[in-house]
Amino acid sequence: WPASREEATRRIGELENIIADKSHALAGFDRFIRDEARGLVEPIRMGGNSRIEEWKLFCIKERNIYATLNLFEGDVTLRCDCWYPTKDEDSIRRVLAESDYPASAMLVTDIAKPRGAPPTYTKTNEFTAAFQALVDTYGIPRYQEFNAGVVSIITFPFMFGIMYGDVGHGTLITCFALWALSNAKKWKYSDDGMQQGLVYARYLLLFM
Repeated sequence: WPASREEATRRIGELENIIADKSHALAGFDRFIRDEARGLVEPIRMGGNSRIEEWKLFCIKERNIYATLNLFEGDVTLRCDCWYPTKDEDSIRRVLAESDYPASAMLVTDIAKPRGAPPTYTKTNEFTAAFQALVDTYGIPRYQEFNAGVVSIITFPFMFGIMYGDVGHGTLITCFALWALSNAKKWKYSDDGMQQGLVYARYLLLFM
């Protein structure tokens, strides 16, 4: 609140200037909107339609065209390029043969030189999956390189035991892992992310 008449007069002048600026900007926006609206409703050329009518006709034509195209049967043939292990080729062909109708799927083996390097495929099971995931966090070996995931089954528990060489700590982790193992079947298809994580890492926890 102004402390004096002079301060009140100065503040009133500032507010009047702000109101004048806002009114000027509002008038400018009003003119702009009116000009844009006028450009939409006025005919583009003599005797022609307005721009908004042209847009409406264009949308109607496009809708009718696609409605007609939807009555035809389109080409639904798809080709997918992928890598797969050589030893799994027979099982892949068998699955495709069993699911052939009505897809008419087939496997075409391309023995030409690949354009890129083959991806790394590491086959795991419930026991080795957690150890392999631990190794993959540091780096995934290239195709046909040595995989350290199997070695980590021995080295990781050994190094962990050196860092935390405590009987009580080890007993608690072992009991926790045995509890996870006993509930693995019940938690395997659970929607709880924590329970699924315990099922995934139960053997890793047991070795720790």
